[in-house]
Amino acid sequence: GIKEAVSAIKELAADAQEAYAGFRAQTGASADEMREFKHEMDDLYANNYGENLQDIGDKMAYVKQVTGETDPSKIRNLMQHFGLDTSEAFDLFAKGSQEGLDYTDELGDNIAEYGGNFKQAGYSAEEYFQLLKNGTKGGAYNLDKVNDSINEIKNRLADGTIGDTMAEIDEKTGELKDGTDIWSKTTEKAFKAWQKGKGKMKDVIDSIVSDISNCKDEQEALTMASTAFGTMGEDANLNVVKSLTTLGEDFTDVKGKMEEVKNVKYD
Repeated sequence: GIKEAVSAIKELAADAQEAYAGFRAQTGASADEMREFKHEMDDLYANNYGENLQDIGDKMAYVKQVTGETDPSKIRNLMQHFGLDTSEAFDLFAKGSQEGLDYTDELGDNIAEYGGNFKQAGYSAEEYFQLLKNGTKGGAYNLDKVNDSINEIKNRLADGTIGDTMAEIDEKTGELKDGTDIWSKTTEKAFKAWQKGKGKMKDVIDSIVSDISNCKDEQEALTMASTAFGTMGEDANLNVVKSLTTLGEDFTDVKGKMEEVKNVKYD
């Protein structure tokens, strides 16, 4: 039994060295970078995020090649924030790269900085990536602008700024009482549900953006955008604000996307 255990340990060590060597060969990582990536690869494997070290190493190597990301902790953050395994996380990275989300070389940074906040607000990983795409397509000059805009409306929902403009709902009749009348009944009810812990903040945000998008009066739409997004709404082009939704299915079926992208042959 001891001999078998020793043999298994030696085999595991050999597999690990092969995985590390393969990663370095694929990426050209420096010795310092390898120390960081090795730590993250080991940690991901220990926490059952991948089938084996080779699997994890191959996928991390691809992300580094495509995005130039040299901080492996950012790659892990996507998995931890949204409870994804390596295949799901890296398939999203691959699809995100295809969709141009790394156009300012900051996809990893944004996921590390903002991903947890979006999860708390009720966004899935797929919805978060869809929002990033919609925002950039809508004219945001970088991903930070998209993330900061959503952070602003989250803060204004949390501190009561937006709540002050919402009508109360009669508990018996379900009808709206006094309010500023700038929001739709759908938004008012979504807000009330979220207040009671029966709805997601994401649904309130989506409904608010929908109200702004459906407003025919540009000045009124600007007022709504300013109320909801503060200075972000004042500074941003209305097209950007209107694009800050999770509408779309670009990231609903990305399984196998990484292998597909890796295996593309170029003439």
